[in-house]
Amino acid sequence: GLDFDDPMWDQFMDQFSVTQMVNHIITTFNWNEDLGLGIPDISQGDGPGAIKETSYAYLQLRRMSNGDTANYGNQICLAATWNKELAYRDGELNGEFGLWSKIMGWYAPGANIHRTPFSGRNGQYYSEDGRFSGLMNAAICKGAQDKGIITFVKHFALNDQESQRKGIHTWANEQSIRETYLVAFQYSVEEENLKVMMDSFNRIGTIWSGENSALLEDVLRGEWGFKGYVISDCPWEQYMDRIGALLNGQD
Repeated sequence: GLDFDDPMWDQFMDQFSVTQMVNHIITTFNWNEDLGLGIPDISQGDGPGAIKETSYAYLQLRRMSNGDTANYGNQICLAATWNKELAYRDGELNGEFGLWSKIMGWYAPGANIHRTPFSGRNGQYYSEDGRFSGLMNAAICKGAQDKGIITFVKHFALNDQESQRKGIHTWANEQSIRETYLVAFQYSVEEENLKVMMDSFNRIGTIWSGENSALLEDVLRGEWGFKGYVISDCPWEQYMDRIGALLNGQD
């Protein structure tokens, strides 16, 4: 809760070696090294349908139910209820499961737009409407965060097709981007104090979203007042410039 310019941050960061800081940046999926520096053991689980891929949860549930983790239905079904209270409860249940499975982060929910009914990721998003998607997304985030689980809202932004999503150049004018595609993310930042945003595989114009300063610095942090951090979505492709990302708003 401290301001970025609070001197205690310098005291905290001065504890780390360069190697430790680098390792933390490149291995944030799991941070299991007990450094004795005020950082707890952490891990994250994937999946907007429900938390999955956590080692502790998987081992426990495998004994109980052949390895299947809990799933509360996809986000299209949830959105079809038009029920923000139910969306909040969905977040709460995932938060409870996260506490039980010893994780602190959830790679969800998904807040992209159904630009076409044929996208392979539509089940992880709500609808074709930005404002409605934003309201449902904010409710899930609040439910999970009220239980102490950090939500990693994804995929920021304009990740609206699954086929050929790696490196695709997405072209749109500023009005459509703001009114439809960004507003779905905006609610969870401005209303629910979102802690983490996950960027997307696609380029916006010619620039990968993960190194797009107009997206990450100007809009997300500048206009919306985002105080959390941005995590990449598997930066394995050649067009994803790691140095450019760190210089332009990626954490």
